[in-house]
Amino acid sequence: MLERRANPILERRRRVKELAAVGAAAGTLRTTEKHIFLNAGRIDKAVDQIKRLPAEGETIHAIMSGAYNAWDLVPAVMALANQGLERLTVTTLGFNLRQARQLAGLIDAGEIKAADFICSTLYAEQEKNDAMRTREILTEAGAKFAICRNHSKILLMHMNNGARLVSESSANFRTCRNVEQFALSNHRELYDFHRAWIEKMLQNPAV
Repeated sequence: MLERRANPILERRRRVKELAAVGAAAGTLRTTEKHIFLNAGRIDKAVDQIKRLPAEGETIHAIMSGAYNAWDLVPAVMALANQGLERLTVTTLGFNLRQARQLAGLIDAGEIKAADFICSTLYAEQEKNDAMRTREILTEAGAKFAICRNHSKILLMHMNNGARLVSESSANFRTCRNVEQFALSNHRELYDFHRAWIEKMLQNPAV
């Protein structure tokens, strides 16, 4: 009988508590049915920089120096909140297949119950094979996927406890080799503001 491996986000929650207590280093995380390879070192750096999630109505402003990328904010927030997401909404210019598989795996594991993903027409034209493969990976997992004339980098995280977190960033998913910035807000009105125009793009992508 195969050994059952830990759910990645649940394991990350446990590891965050350990890190807070003893400052230990974390390792690679996996699921039972599908492997989800999350770079624990990068996630820990995101957790260390954020330290605590913003309170309701509060915004945290941060500079990213390349230690982690914008995607790493998602598992970092889930670890700090010690809970999953009702819905994740993403708009980005670029991404990679590794991140698409991670997102699909978290949806399959039930840690993210629903997801919407918008990428740029420019990136889809330059990296057509990756864009089409990402569409396949995410739609098979039940996510909505659209290719639009988009240059925004937004993460909308509807937490299981009802909180609405918003990341507005200069950073794409796939890389963070330059100095980047993000603002992480706990703000329902801001969440609804971004969610409204993103829903319109999902329904009528201006490709």
